Amino acid sequence: MSGAPDWPDEQLRRAHRECRIPQPFEEAMQLPPFAALIRLVARKNWREEARLQQLRANDRKLAQANDHD
Repeated sequence: MSGAPDWPDEQLRRAHRECRIPQPFEEAMQLPPFAALIRLVARKNWREEARLQQLRANDRKLAQANDHD
């Protein structure tokens, strides 16, 4: 898949565990349907973490603004 990011190994392994794929990680990554699913879940996790970080940053900004009132 061209243009796809190289996900860190730990993110891929976490996604593999979340998918509950019975094959070991290395074997699952050699099978296109499982590899695609693992990358999809890794992308979902990455987006979710980025969204949470943005929400935390917004909360800090609001708290700082309220402290100055």
